[in-house]
Amino acid sequence: MASIFQTAVSQALVDQPWYIRRKDSLTAAAGLVLQIANVLVAYGSDMPEWANVAIAAIIGTSQIFIHAGTPGAITPSQAAKLEVAAAEAAGDRQPVSGFVVQPGESVEIADPNEGHAPALSAFAAGRQAAHREGQAVPEGGAHRAYEAD
Repeated sequence: MASIFQTAVSQALVDQPWYIRRKDSLTAAAGLVLQIANVLVAYGSDMPEWANVAIAAIIGTSQIFIHAGTPGAITPSQAAKLEVAAAEAAGDRQPVSGFVVQPGESVEIADPNEGHAPALSAFAAGRQAAHREGQAVPEGGAHRAYEAD
């Protein structure tokens, strides 16, 4: 079963345009082609040397601004990095649920709502209280599926 990080990274990869995923490679390849063209012009023309140096500096500066000014790509390797970072960030904090599961240990968790009606959301409970007190109650929303008026 995939972790939440693997699932999130997989979805982000699907949603990401191909050119964003490859933007660093595309920028580097374009810079290489332009630098080679600049060298060929330097050797094949009477252009002053300072002009070729200026063109090379413009190409390099453009690459820097493209890399720095565009969003970074999401890569498949980020799922594993996020899992490690999350584990380190969690540290020795106690889980909110009170359950502690060690790596490799499997735990069967019973459904706390088994045999009971679903719990009301805070919004639904507020609507029921307003209804009991004779106040106007707004209509609509997914919360109606859980109400037992």
